[in-house]
Amino acid sequence: MVVGNDELADPLVVAEPRPEPTRPPRWTWLVPGGLALAVLLTGLGTPSLWRDEAATISVARRPLPDILRLLGNIDAVHGMYYLMMHPIIAVFGTNEWALRLPSALAGAVAAGGVAAIGARLCSARAGVLAGSLCTVAPMFSRAGQDARSYALVMALAVLASLLLVVAAQTGSGRWFVAYAAMTALLGIAHLIAALLLAAHGATLLVHARRAVLVRWLAAAGAALTVIAPLAVLASTQQTAISWMRPPGTAELDEVVTALTGSFTLIVPITLLIRSRGTAPVVVLALPWLVLPPVVLLTVSLVHPFYNVRYLLFCLPAAALLAGAGLARFRLPVQVVALVAVVAIAMPSQLAVRRPEGHLDDLRTTEKVLRALGRPGDAVVYLEGFGRSMSMAYPTGFSRLRDVGLARSPRASATIDGLSVPDSELRYRLKTTSRVWLLTGLGHKGPAAPEDERKVAARAEALHPDGSAYVLVERRQVRRLLLSLYERRPSQ
Repeated sequence: MVVGNDELADPLVVAEPRPEPTRPPRWTWLVPGGLALAVLLTGLGTPSLWRDEAATISVARRPLPDILRLLGNIDAVHGMYYLMMHPIIAVFGTNEWALRLPSALAGAVAAGGVAAIGARLCSARAGVLAGSLCTVAPMFSRAGQDARSYALVMALAVLASLLLVVAAQTGSGRWFVAYAAMTALLGIAHLIAALLLAAHGATLLVHARRAVLVRWLAAAGAALTVIAPLAVLASTQQTAISWMRPPGTAELDEVVTALTGSFTLIVPITLLIRSRGTAPVVVLALPWLVLPPVVLLTVSLVHPFYNVRYLLFCLPAAALLAGAGLARFRLPVQVVALVAVVAIAMPSQLAVRRPEGHLDDLRTTEKVLRALGRPGDAVVYLEGFGRSMSMAYPTGFSRLRDVGLARSPRASATIDGLSVPDSELRYRLKTTSRVWLLTGLGHKGPAAPEDERKVAARAEALHPDGSAYVLVERRQVRRLLLSLYERRPSQ
């Protein structure tokens, strides 16, 4: 059902259900989808792979039985993504383009879907504006250029919301079946994204006919039934998120910044929400934007689950609101506003496309080890950073002996493998004169003195006999500290 910009009819309530809803013109979603794809392909291979993308390589390149065995131990919430990436890596390899192209395509689907929703609920122009604004958001590019599941989750959330609109407008059972299947896929792709069901339920509880609400309850129940086994399995794998801490004001600011395109979408969103009556897009998008973050942040105060990437499936809702808000103005104002939004977001867009734009710079790390490492050097991976990072760019790492490895990642059905105890590690170091200690930092700034003291104490604790380790080289590459120690006889 296409509603004019100033029409206040509830988009989810129609006088008579229609078996086939009015479809917006194809260009309303093809243009933003094509724009998104062009933006996401720009600089796709420039940023170095980072630690989470290395984890994708570690898991998805294994034979299928080994992937399934790992998912029984850890990371089941990403299982669908790993299984999707398995044949892609088998055919195209692990270069940056091959790994990230599926996310770029998913981002294009998300932007096109946002435009389709906006066109159906408001106007063709609102749809195009919404899809374009979605593309402008820096975190949209970050997800769409990342070999992780978040762009896929975003696309599934958009498609589920589009199916909800069509199902509510028509009341047709087949659309609710499609909606149930899509929301089940969404929850399997990432459990946190199942919070979208709560947002959809809030929308329909207030605005839908009773018959529509009953059918939605059946569809949501079916989806949750499919998702439930994964939720039970994931509840036994809490060690994967043991590093998380309760959120504070900094995390709240992070959520607002990420979901509003570095605040560039706040003004048009405010204009829409403050407009007279209840604008059509608000019915769907406002609960979608607000409820999942509120629930996740609140629950995380008691049981930490928060990570801003888990909430990126809400970013399209902000774009929908902003697009509908801008659509209320004349074309010259819309053009000026879009130019302003692009100008404000451009520095952040460029930042995520720099070689170090994905938090880590494993490409440079490998170059350092290739230049400074010698055959026979040992490497010890300290807490905070996994040995799976060596799989992103293996050449420099392959020169080093991983003396701390007890069981390989594949043999242990883990992402990083298992390490030997310190007593065994000291024994293995007896024949080693040079050892690299690699540790991850939780920040992007220079290593703090306490970080350096921690590494030095660890090196001293590992000396195998009466000798001592002397620091001869230290390099920090983004969030990774590389420290080379040589063994010297004690005086």
